[in-house]
Amino acid sequence: MKQARNELRTELLEKIRQAVNAHDRFAVFSHEEPDGDAIGSQIALTLALRSLGKEVLAVRLDGVPDSLAFLNRDRAIERYDEARDRARIREVQVVVVVDACGYHRLGALAGLARGTGARTINIDHHRDNQFFGDVNFVRFQAGGAAELVSEVIRAIGVPLTGAIAEAIYVG
Repeated sequence: MKQARNELRTELLEKIRQAVNAHDRFAVFSHEEPDGDAIGSQIALTLALRSLGKEVLAVRLDGVPDSLAFLNRDRAIERYDEARDRARIREVQVVVVVDACGYHRLGALAGLARGTGARTINIDHHRDNQFFGDVNFVRFQAGGAAELVSEVIRAIGVPLTGAIAEAIYVG
């Protein structure tokens, strides 16, 4: 359970870059009862992956809070609809969980996210992180998950501009 610092940081970012290059279908989740860090991180990473031509599903049971709805103007995040999304989540190749110390923080979506059999990337800054991913990009000293997501976005070769930069800034 080592944090993403120094050489390990570089190694983890490379593993994430390789996963992004090798796969086409992603799901991005963040914790229930979201704050700006959760929503900003989820939107920024979703938009970045989509800019690379990836199919990305970003859903929430509780939706985007009204105070953060301006970040979701591109509808990066959708409200979860079981009839529409359950099968789509099962087909993803990579699950990315941002700003959550463990699956349990996803609430009722936890079992679905955990049960995909997909590779899991955990991007988080919380001290109680359970290091539950196949790749754990976790650093307790980060100001928020958005700081770590910005490092990931740079590593996968997407510029931090426009709506992506705004979501990172809010995070």
